[in-house]
Amino acid sequence: MTSQHSQTAAADKLYSEKTTTVHSPRKQRLEESIEKREKLHMAIVIFGCIFIGIRLFTTLGSTVILNQTQIADEERRIAQQTLCVQKFWEIATVLQNGEEPSDSLNCEDPTFINVITHVGDDIIVTHPRPDLIGFSELYVSRSNPVPTVTVLVL
Repeated sequence: MTSQHSQTAAADKLYSEKTTTVHSPRKQRLEESIEKREKLHMAIVIFGCIFIGIRLFTTLGSTVILNQTQIADEERRIAQQTLCVQKFWEIATVLQNGEEPSDSLNCEDPTFINVITHVGDDIIVTHPRPDLIGFSELYVSRSNPVPTVTVLVL
């Protein structure tokens, strides 16, 4: 036990003493060179992270910031489009039942009555002003009972 105690005391003494290292000028220059290189590498990494962050922000960020009025207008337009396409599904059901659709199956404005065209045995119902709701074309027919929509690209 005494030998173990003396080893511990010697180790404590060794750790508690201040150590000074003597550097040769060559070794000191080498350490300074390594330190400069590490700083340069760290600067490159930081610059790269900042660059990637800016690129992600500009690429993924919103290109257009809409105000509340524009958002409300867009929501209203989408609701009008949805309701109008639903009306054309109703018209498709009427056409499949062998009936002619009534004038009450209009989209949004009763002044714009759907255009009904007879081509042989087929009946085609077309929206009179699809541009008002953001479409360039909206129609349904007895032979094709799925409402066909062509979207206007602005």
